[in-house]
Amino acid sequence: MRLDEPLADGLLLLGMASGAPLIPNLVGLAKGSLPLAVGIMILLTAGTPVYLPLILPLFLASVIVGSLSLARPLLLFMLLPLAIGIVLEAYREDLAALVKPLLDAISNVSLVPMVALILLLNIDKVLHIFGSHGIMAGVLLTILGVGVGWSAAQTPTRGGCSLSARGRGTLRSHSSARARALTIRGSRSW
Repeated sequence: MRLDEPLADGLLLLGMASGAPLIPNLVGLAKGSLPLAVGIMILLTAGTPVYLPLILPLFLASVIVGSLSLARPLLLFMLLPLAIGIVLEAYREDLAALVKPLLDAISNVSLVPMVALILLLNIDKVLHIFGSHGIMAGVLLTILGVGVGWSAAQTPTRGGCSLSARGRGTLRSHSSARARALTIRGSRSW
């Protein structure tokens, strides 16, 4: 399957970049380990401004990305709210317990209109994708990523250590989302 260069590049960026703030929500729905999910999300978010400027030019020769331009939105939209929540829970557990359900509801309810608005504002680009193999490539990469993540969580660990069922579910969620980066390079030549 051959993709237009902008679609292939977009899929590549999607797979390589951090920015999966919904993964803790998905892990919670799957009854996974929320602390493990948040810990992995923090590591991925902190690592992206370090490795992406180094690795991205290897895949997209014409692209130069600065660490600061990557770090700013990650800090502002992912790590800052997380830090505020952690500090609030540490010092005012009663207040954190009171506002958490409200903030969860606002977050979940605002997701649908946000996605609809993004689609509406980019309707011409969305319709263009239907004439290409972009949607099929995205679906195939997601299925492959979920499969790789599922397999990685099933693999026994060395030294007799093993993950609990919640830990395996958390690892599956994260690694399936991140495993797409391993398969995206192939999408440029399918």
